[in-house]
Amino acid sequence: MKKTRNSKGFTLAELLIVVAIIAVLAKLIFATIGMILSGQDIDTAVRGGAALAPIGEFSFIIAGLGISLGVMDSYLYPVIVAASILTIMITPVMIRQSDRIVEMITGVIPPVLRSTHPSGRSSSGTTFSRRRYTEAPCW
Repeated sequence: MKKTRNSKGFTLAELLIVVAIIAVLAKLIFATIGMILSGQDIDTAVRGGAALAPIGEFSFIIAGLGISLGVMDSYLYPVIVAASILTIMITPVMIRQSDRIVEMITGVIPPVLRSTHPSGRSSSGTTFSRRRYTEAPCW
C-alpha cells in the first residue's frame, strides 16, 4: 500500500501524531501554569492539566470554519477529528500516570515553584489532600 503525502510532504498518520502530541502537551503545560498562577500547588495543577488534555468538539467547529474560509486545507479536518479521538483515549492514562508526571516535573522546576505555600494551602486557603483515590466510592 502506497503512503499518500500532502503538498507539505507529510502523511496523515504523521500529522495525526504531531497534532495530538502538540495538543496534549500544550494543554497540560498551559493549564498547569494557569493553575499554579491561581494559587494551586504543583501536584493539583499537574493533575488538573492532565484532566484537561483532550481536545473536543470546539476544535471541529474551528477546523470547519477554517476550511470554509479557505485558510486551512480540507485534508486537515480528518486529522483534527482523529487527533481529538486520540487525545480523549490518552487522557485516562495521563490521569492514572499523573504521579509520575508530577515527579518528572518537580525534578525539573526550581524548588520555589514546587509549592505555593509552605503550609500546603493555596492562596485561597484550601487545604489539598495528597491522598490518591484508587477505588470507586460505594454509594
